[in-house]
Amino acid sequence: MESPGYTEAFIPLDRLNVKYIHIDPPLSIYPIRVPVSNISYKHELFTIPKLSIFTKIVNVVSWDPEKYRLELSSSDDFSKLQDLQEVIIKNISEHPEWSSCGKLTIDEVRGRFQPIIFKNMLSLYINSNNSDKINIYSVNSSKKGVTDNLFYQGQQLRVALRFQGIFFLKNSQGKLFYRVQHQIISIYE
Repeated sequence: MESPGYTEAFIPLDRLNVKYIHIDPPLSIYPIRVPVSNISYKHELFTIPKLSIFTKIVNVVSWDPEKYRLELSSSDDFSKLQDLQEVIIKNISEHPEWSSCGKLTIDEVRGRFQPIIFKNMLSLYINSNNSDKINIYSVNSSKKGVTDNLFYQGQQLRVALRFQGIFFLKNSQGKLFYRVQHQIISIYE
């Protein structure tokens, strides 16, 4: 049987090495011209074009089905994701041309950066337009789609997550800020 030539790979979060993170200069790929920097993982043996990770077992702190926000905690305090966040902040600071401005200090970028991790909690947002496409796996079954009552406080799960890039956005006052966009691919209960 011939292979279609495509496979999806996720790096276990505990094996993530930030020295292999590569951040491209931003491109305006949307009609509204929002610049986006791609985040890839370039190892000597392989490349993952969009950084994709697989978390350790995490605990659900809260689930807001109206905002589609899932807040998670972990005993290891998400140090690898905090390291990733610092690499992103450092890269933006080192490339002020990406922000179309003069020199930016790391503290200025950090102040404009929507953190991935805040108070040792990972906040994930599920795109309501794609919530029916997320694979949900449990010990005895699998299904597609997130429901309002799928998550509960204290629930343990693992998440397969893809980072879509760093978005360079402006607020209503015209001030630039940065957000790492992500997409949940699968959830393992």
